[in-house]
Amino acid sequence: MLDSTSLDVFPPNSGEEFELLIADLLEAEYDSKTSRHGRSGQSDDGVDIYFTSLEDEMVGVQCKRTDDLSIQTVQSEVNKATAFSPPLDTYIIATSALQDKHLQEEVRHLNDGRAEDKFDIELLMWDDVTRLLSKHRSIFQNYYAQYLTLPDVTLAEAGVYEISDGYLEQKPPRSAKTAWQLEFTISEIRAGYAFDRLNEDSSSVVTQLTSAARSGRQIALCGEAGSGKSTAMKQVCCQLHNEGVPTLFCPDTSSPESAKDAIKEWAADQQDGVIVVEDAHRAGLGNVFNLVELCERYDHIGLVTAARELSSGSQAQDLQIESNRPLPSTLETVSLPPISIAEAEAAVEKYENVTNTSLQVSPKVIFQQIHQEPHSSSVLSLIYLLSILDKEASDPAVKTDVDSILGCDVRQVRAEHESECERTIAMQTALLKTSRLPLNDEFFHTLNTQGYSHAEIDAALETLEGTILFHEDGDEYQTKHEMWCVEYLKQALNEKENAAIDRFERCINSTIQLSVDPEVRKDINNWYRREVVPSEIDQSVDSSKLLRRLFRPGIIYNQLIDYYGESGYSGIEIPEVVPRPVELHQYVWRGNMALSRGGSSRGSSDSEWAKREYETLMERIEMCQDLPEPVQHDLESIALTNTAQIKKNQAKIEEAITDLREALELEPVDGSSPGKSTIFASLAELYIFTGDTTKAESCFRQACAIDRELGDRHSWAKHIGGLAVLYFERGESDIAQACNNTAKRVFQEIGDLQALTHVYGRTSDYLFDKGDYEAARSLTEQSLKINRQLDRNVEAAEDLMTLGSQEIRRHNPVPARKYTEQARSLFAAAGNHRSVAMCDGNLANVESLEGNWTMAKRQHQEVIDKLEDLGDETALARAHADLANTYLQCGDFTDALPQMEKAADMLFEVGEYRKGARLMINAGQIIYQLDAELEAGTLFGTAMMQLLAGESYDDALLALEYMVEIHLSRSNPKQSKAFALQGWLISCREDYPYWQNCFLTRYHMALSIFCPSLYELVHANLSESMSTDISNDDMEVYIERTAAGKNDD
Repeated sequence: MLDSTSLDVFPPNSGEEFELLIADLLEAEYDSKTSRHGRSGQSDDGVDIYFTSLEDEMVGVQCKRTDDLSIQTVQSEVNKATAFSPPLDTYIIATSALQDKHLQEEVRHLNDGRAEDKFDIELLMWDDVTRLLSKHRSIFQNYYAQYLTLPDVTLAEAGVYEISDGYLEQKPPRSAKTAWQLEFTISEIRAGYAFDRLNEDSSSVVTQLTSAARSGRQIALCGEAGSGKSTAMKQVCCQLHNEGVPTLFCPDTSSPESAKDAIKEWAADQQDGVIVVEDAHRAGLGNVFNLVELCERYDHIGLVTAARELSSGSQAQDLQIESNRPLPSTLETVSLPPISIAEAEAAVEKYENVTNTSLQVSPKVIFQQIHQEPHSSSVLSLIYLLSILDKEASDPAVKTDVDSILGCDVRQVRAEHESECERTIAMQTALLKTSRLPLNDEFFHTLNTQGYSHAEIDAALETLEGTILFHEDGDEYQTKHEMWCVEYLKQALNEKENAAIDRFERCINSTIQLSVDPEVRKDINNWYRREVVPSEIDQSVDSSKLLRRLFRPGIIYNQLIDYYGESGYSGIEIPEVVPRPVELHQYVWRGNMALSRGGSSRGSSDSEWAKREYETLMERIEMCQDLPEPVQHDLESIALTNTAQIKKNQAKIEEAITDLREALELEPVDGSSPGKSTIFASLAELYIFTGDTTKAESCFRQACAIDRELGDRHSWAKHIGGLAVLYFERGESDIAQACNNTAKRVFQEIGDLQALTHVYGRTSDYLFDKGDYEAARSLTEQSLKINRQLDRNVEAAEDLMTLGSQEIRRHNPVPARKYTEQARSLFAAAGNHRSVAMCDGNLANVESLEGNWTMAKRQHQEVIDKLEDLGDETALARAHADLANTYLQCGDFTDALPQMEKAADMLFEVGEYRKGARLMINAGQIIYQLDAELEAGTLFGTAMMQLLAGESYDDALLALEYMVEIHLSRSNPKQSKAFALQGWLISCREDYPYWQNCFLTRYHMALSIFCPSLYELVHANLSESMSTDISNDDMEVYIERTAAGKNDD
């Protein structure tokens, strides 16, 4: 039996590695030695791996690393495997394709049709492989060393980690000098880079904390900012791990509240262990108390946490002032003393040993210096001094008097040692970090208004990089410690933080000067080329980078979009050196920016702006005679794809599908490209709208296959998320949730919080529909929190509107009104008139919940008038449906039905057949319960025809069931029997066992009521004859004859 749990991981990149993985997994699972058959290039007779099981059966395995395994491929490999010697008893086809119930059914039929002496065929799909990986931990660790060990999976999702060799190997130690200049990692502490903090009696602080925690006590280490608390927590983790004590590390201390279930489960599974929290002062008191109480419950679990000390001698004061209750008596506190002479000596000795340098200064002198100022007696100040001294000692060209450095206040040393340019860059660093925008050198060059040359700016970046201010992380810069950001905001700007952020956002607008001022443009262009050899790299690389930088802030940051309005680009002149394809791409970037602002709903000015940009691009392409055909096709494909997105949001579904098909024809037939993946995914979303889930699934799978081939994990996860939507739509909730979990894992690994909110949204909808309301609300609130952190006000408003809608469905008017009014305010501030109207509709629904029918009807009508002006037909259909529901709730059926029919007709017109039909079914159910059978039958009939045309059989069968019930109750034998047979036929053809039994029962009921003389005969053999003798064509004739009354005999 396979283990019930699975992992969300990528298949190996190559077929060879996939084959090795399968061989190891099957060897472990069957406890039998496996052998690989032949070598690369030889015929394998359909068998890559073979082994003899413990039951002495010969098992052959064929490995297929593919995303789309067909029954034809299976049959072909089966035919080859019949020639394998000795003969096989079992034949397994292992594939990296996701679970496919249709393929599994076809393989079952293939097995049923084989002779008894032939081998059995089994499928091992990627879902099965991941379950085997979760079962056999050592194999998972061998092939997926970049992932956490298995017990860490649930914990890691919550932002906490069990310390293990695998965890430490994820971040190997950097150079000793770099580690000292930055913040130590646990692996660097393990490598012996750091020095120990000492108590006043010269005993080790880390040893004291470790000993207390091992005995199951809870202890808080208190100290001022920069005193070395975080390093001490990591030293505790390292020492506990070396001693073999299970240790749970919480580096992101906003997590314990949300991770309490995972932490509780971890604690319950341990014989002993310790939880280490890096920064309690950033965690919030509730989280700390939760952990203390947890450790009190599990008395074998210890707790170590760090807490900021507000002033000397006020240990744990920040914990107490933020809480309405006293600290638990079980939480001990230890206060970090100021740096001692012994620690200064140990620090200097450690630094010189691990960096292989000589600072040529007495530790005693350093100790005296850092104690001259009460706010400078910290590890951070000590490290900063050592960094300056090392730089002075290692570079004679900038050698200065060490005594003069040590003779000044530490902060004065920093201010005097850095150039004016460095201080400006540091100030901008603080602004950027506070504004949550990425830090990169292009921003520093672009936003600089002090007249420094690019050489000076580059020199400043190199000087500051790796120091206490910030460090480079890939293409971005991250600040080292929040204390420096705050200090520079206060000292360099002498104004409040919000004013500083406003000032920075105004500076963003100077980006446009890059293309307006020819001298600046030339200077920047030269800077981009400073390390580029023109003969080796085409100049389009640099000019494209330059132009992309122009538009990127407007695409990414909604709060800055006002600086990037259409009018802001009227005077832009693209440099002459820019090649034509790059110059044409400006229209793509402008259109993308317009779409990113507030969506592309019909009637939106941004949508019209985007449409004009894409139209201009197509016109320019036609005018260019010198464009290479591949470049022309690429640009045309992009324009068509994005135009289709606009049409989709305008409910022009068929036009959007036509555009995407045309775009697909422009893509290369052979090979994969990101554009082709995007087109397939966009087509899939449109097919979901039309109810054609078969085509939608095929398109999503093709998009995923392209993403895998390109190694684009982000797009792959995004499109796996699309499959989740599709499976939720089809009611296949298990596989939908599996897809959702996979997408969630990848987005967490790559740090895409924005995409993660979409996963939370889908999961929330699913859980709410299942009735797990609290879990659904929790996920939506997590999404809201992320969107607020990212300053994505429109998305935050959407989360608030979702919360309001959920409360409406739960009949809770008070919280529904609160959430909806908050959402409306944000939408109004963003100028999103469509969403404002939708919020007004929800507020009208709240009035209905409170019984204010007159007010609700008036507000719904006002919403309809607004949406008619905006021209949004999809939203307008929903508004008519809401008004109809209000009429139904107050018993006004006469006015309700026209509104409901109008809403459904509008949905049919824009191609949303399934939504329209479902709306009619919902209305029919309500009216049927109120004994309005004739009116309900009309609605069910219309819905059934639309659903059958769109091949949405599950919903169509529901409508058919109601129609049978109606005709049974109205004593219409012919119609009731005909509809029952039609439902039975469809359920057999589409393999719906529940519906088969349902309609067979309804048919028997009709016979027992209207033809009792035939009931016994039919009851005895109808099921068997229908199952074996009647073909589909015969059945259809039978239905027609029954409807005409010709089969009653």
